[in-house]
Amino acid sequence: MIDNNPDVMIDLAVSWLDAYGLLLAAIAPPAVIAAELARSLLARMRHRAMNDGARCLEILAPPVADLPGAKALWSNLLGLLRPAWKRVLFGQPHLVFEYVFGVGGVRIRMWVPGTVPQHLVDHAIEAAWPSARTAVLEAGPPVPQTGQSTGGQLVIARSERLPLKHDHDHDPLRALLGAGVGMPSWQHAAIQVLARPATGRRHSHGGASLLRGVLDFITPGASRPSTNHRSLDHAVRLEHYAEARAIRDKAVQPRYEVAVRYAVQADEGDEKPLRRGAIRGRAHAIASAFAVFSGHNRLERRRLLRPARQLAARRLRRGFLLSVPELAALAHLPMDPAVPGLQRAGANAIAPSPQIAHHGKALGVADAGHQRPVALGVIDSCHHVHVLGPNGTGKSTLLAQMILSDIQAGRGVAVVDAKGDLVTDLLGLIPEEAA
Repeated sequence: MIDNNPDVMIDLAVSWLDAYGLLLAAIAPPAVIAAELARSLLARMRHRAMNDGARCLEILAPPVADLPGAKALWSNLLGLLRPAWKRVLFGQPHLVFEYVFGVGGVRIRMWVPGTVPQHLVDHAIEAAWPSARTAVLEAGPPVPQTGQSTGGQLVIARSERLPLKHDHDHDPLRALLGAGVGMPSWQHAAIQVLARPATGRRHSHGGASLLRGVLDFITPGASRPSTNHRSLDHAVRLEHYAEARAIRDKAVQPRYEVAVRYAVQADEGDEKPLRRGAIRGRAHAIASAFAVFSGHNRLERRRLLRPARQLAARRLRRGFLLSVPELAALAHLPMDPAVPGLQRAGANAIAPSPQIAHHGKALGVADAGHQRPVALGVIDSCHHVHVLGPNGTGKSTLLAQMILSDIQAGRGVAVVDAKGDLVTDLLGLIPEEAA
C-alpha cells in the first residue's frame, strides 16, 4: 500500500527532480515513477530504523586539536561500511558532524544512528584526540522548527574526481566560526556534514571516471578540444598536469559520500522583516566561509527547501565523493586555542597505575582505561593520608567509603568529625552486625 503522507510525496518529488530534472520528471512513465516511489519508501523505512535509538554526542574539544587527529577519526570510522547484503536489506548508516551556533557560542556534535554499536564513535573520537571528551545528548533538532528559517546545501562545482583544497596553513574553520559570532538570543544556526563510507559500487563508478579523467588529461585524443596536445599553451598544459596529479592522489585515498547543509533560524517576533534580513545575511556569511576550500574544485551554494526540517531529519539521500583528507578539512575540531563560546574538555583523566591496589580501603572505580576497583592498601593507610579539595568535590563521600570499607572488613576504626555531618551520614550506613 502506498503511503499518502505528504512528507513522503514531497521527498519523492525533491529526489526525483534532483536526479532527473524537471523535463524528465514530467514525461516519466508511470512504471518508473512507481519504482522511484518504492525506492523512496524503502529509504524512509531504513532511515526510520536508524533513528530508533539514535544519540547525539557533544564533543568537548581539547586545548589543542589538529587535522591529523581528524584524518585518524574518519579513517577509523571507515569500518562502519557494511557488507553488501546488509546494505541491500538495511541500508548503510551515516554519521552527521554538526556545528551548532547560538547565543552561548558554538557547540560541536556528532549524530550517531541507533544501528551503530554504542560507544564505538565516542571511543574513536577520544582515540583521535586523546584529551577530547564526549557527552551524550538527546538527539533533538539542531535548530528550532518554529519561526522562519533560511539555508541551503553545498555541492561540488566540478567533477567529483577533482579534490577540494585540504592542505591549509591555518585552521580552515576560522571564517566559519567567525560567521556565527555575536548571534542574538532569537537567532540559531547549524552546519551539517553528513558522511557515510563509499560503497564498492560507488567506488568503482567513481574510480572509472577518475581513470578516464587522468587519461583525458595526460594523453591527447579526438575528444580533446585541440587536435594536437602540442598546440596547447604551456600554462594550460601545466594546469592539466596539475589536475591529473590531483585526480591520481584522490583516487588512491579511501572516500566518503558526503552532503553539506546549513540553516539559520529566527524566532517569532515583532520585527519580522528585520529578522528575515538578518538570517539571510548570516546564511550568506556561512556559505561564503566555505570558499576557503576552493582549489582544483570548489563548493557552490544550492537552495534547500524547508532547511530547518531537513537538518532535523538528518537524512542522507545522495552525496558527492570526498577523500578522507578532504572530509577531515571540512569536519574537525577547531585548531585555534581561543574560540569564542567553545566549551572545552576538562582535565584529562588518566588510567590508574598497575601499582595501585585493587583491594583494601575502596576508593571507587576507575573511569579511564580499563574499569577496575581503585583502593588504598591497608598498610599504606597506616601512614598519613591527606584529602584535599574545595567544597562539593566529594571529600566526605570518599572518607565515608574508606570508613565503611574498614567496618565491613572487621577492622577497628574511629571517626572524629568536628561538624558531625559525616558521622550522621555514617550512622545510617553501618551494617546491623557491626552495631
